Amino acid sequence: MKVKEVIARYKKGGKKFEILLNWNKYNEYLKHPGRVDISEVVIGNSIFEDVRKALRSKEKDIKEVFGEKQFYEICKEIIEKGEIQLTEDQRKQLKEEKLRKIIHFISAHAIDAQTSLPLTPTRV
Repeated sequence: MKVKEVIARYKKGGKKFEILLNWNKYNEYLKHPGRVDISEVVIGNSIFEDVRKALRSKEKDIKEVFGEKQFYEICKEIIEKGEIQLTEDQRKQLKEEKLRKIIHFISAHAIDAQTSLPLTPTRV
């Protein structure tokens, strides 16, 4: 199976920082934050100014913005505070998953007022 990559972008202090993420692991990380290690989510061991051009960020810029944090702590901050560049298919997949969760929640907790029976997912 091919690894799908996404870019996490974070702007702070007038500088731009980007990292590459494994889409499948990132998706698991969102669903189960404690179960997936950040080292599995991040691809490579570099922080970039521009991933597409392969321009790495300067060490002094990284230290100026993030301080003396370790690489994976910086990556975690970029993931949590930055924005993730998703493809149209990935956005559609996330939207469908959220819709299924909402439908499941409503069908599990709602009751039809007329018949006093639980609502089915197809009816919702």
